[in-house]
Amino acid sequence: MKKQIMAAAIGACLAMPIAAHADDTMASGGNLSAADMAFVNAAAQSGMDEIKTSKVAQKKSDNKDILAYAKQMVNDHDKADDQLKSIAKKMNVTLPTSLDAVHKSDVEQLQNASKTDFDQKYVMIQDKGHEVAVAAFQKEASSGDNGVLKQYAAQTLPVLQQHLKEVKTLEAKMPPANGSGSMNTSGSMNSSGSMMNSNGTMNSTGNSMNTMNSAQ
Repeated sequence: MKKQIMAAAIGACLAMPIAAHADDTMASGGNLSAADMAFVNAAAQSGMDEIKTSKVAQKKSDNKDILAYAKQMVNDHDKADDQLKSIAKKMNVTLPTSLDAVHKSDVEQLQNASKTDFDQKYVMIQDKGHEVAVAAFQKEASSGDNGVLKQYAAQTLPVLQQHLKEVKTLEAKMPPANGSGSMNTSGSMNSSGSMMNSNGTMNSTGNSMNTMNSAQ
């Protein structure tokens, strides 16, 4: 009998961290359909991811366009998250408070990114994240089961679509992914398109870039 009680106690202890982890990263409670609960979880995770990655950008980037975009992401997603929290509270739904493994990886990539790679990595993560978010919000707005969530999705969708449009513009300004056209801090370029250092010498890449668009 004692062995059975001990085994049960050990099993309960081992299960506790797993349950806590699941509660931290997954929405729970309420009486929503599986599809609506999946949307709530996706919206919460996406919002946290956009805010956390953009706060990293505010600390690590020197690019004024990236900084302006990151500031907008924090402000807009804070507002959207506050709305979602208010809705969830009324529905007795507990939102995730920690990033899941996929979104946590986004933050870690940026935290570990070098100065030269950071802006491009940030823009790529924002592009990917907003592609997924727009799709999720479009689906909920058109076919969600809960009327309040459908309205929230429909109201928030244009903001996300604008974010996606803006990040596509930023992405078009980024140098080629192979790094051959990486820009130095001076941003100067010689007539052949090769990037030059501030003292007029060619940088270590020595490769020419394609003509940059007018936005640069």
